[in-house]
Amino acid sequence: MRAQVGPASKDLLTVADFKKFLESPETSVVGLFEKESDLKGTFLKYADKMREKLRFGHSTAPEVLKEAGEANAIVIFRAPQLHNKFEPSSVKFEGETLGELTEFVQANFHGLVGHRTRESTQEFKVPLVVAYYNVDYVKNPKGTNYWRNRVLKVAKEFAGQINFAISVKDDFQHEINEYGYDYTGEKPLILARDAKNQKFIMKDEFSVESLQNFVSNLEDGKLDPYVKSEPISESNDAPVKVARATLVSVFPDQIFGQVSVNWHRRPPIHRVQKPEESVNSLQSNNKSTASL
Repeated sequence: MRAQVGPASKDLLTVADFKKFLESPETSVVGLFEKESDLKGTFLKYADKMREKLRFGHSTAPEVLKEAGEANAIVIFRAPQLHNKFEPSSVKFEGETLGELTEFVQANFHGLVGHRTRESTQEFKVPLVVAYYNVDYVKNPKGTNYWRNRVLKVAKEFAGQINFAISVKDDFQHEINEYGYDYTGEKPLILARDAKNQKFIMKDEFSVESLQNFVSNLEDGKLDPYVKSEPISESNDAPVKVARATLVSVFPDQIFGQVSVNWHRRPPIHRVQKPEESVNSLQSNNKSTASL
């Protein structure tokens, strides 16, 4: 979570500031405005609202606008390590309202295959396919993108239909265990959830072809969901306990109905007296007693 201290968006005064800002290993939302406009107002409102979660920058400097090629725009610039040949490194907002901007960022911020972390899990919606492996953009960015590019090749075919992500397998071992796995090896392990949140496992060894077949079958509903098997219960030779409940109603100082319910066999049927029958019966008994 980002601090609330200072402005929500960094003012980029020079081209050098602009370039340095985009060198950060974080995806950023940038506003480029040559004058005051409704779009600028929308940008500032959104930046203030999302300042704790996203990184924002803006500029009105003519040289920066010329460098960016925009004069009145909001643009998502993806982190440098996430650049690839399957999608553009930046995406321009084409709407006007705050609601439209919110939806735009949610749909485009992570790209075709986002880097899913513990902090961002809620940002990736089902249906979702996740590749778990040794994701490390600090020590091994080339190896990380080697596998991500192969996932991207498949993700591009299902853009707008199924979401994709990569995750550090060690950070999500608990999630992997939910599918019955303890260790994934070197190649990516592919796990998925459909729109109904059902779990699916790609059992074949990872390759572009196997991933393509898996996702295609997932979309067509041809896969059987993973269901965790329940352990076999231990034998119990102890006597069966019978639960018994008694329902009692009371009418002026007299018990007029009682039903005994045995939950393990059909209960006996008892006729329950109506209140007036109980009164008549009581009066009859009193008369009989008096006649004696």
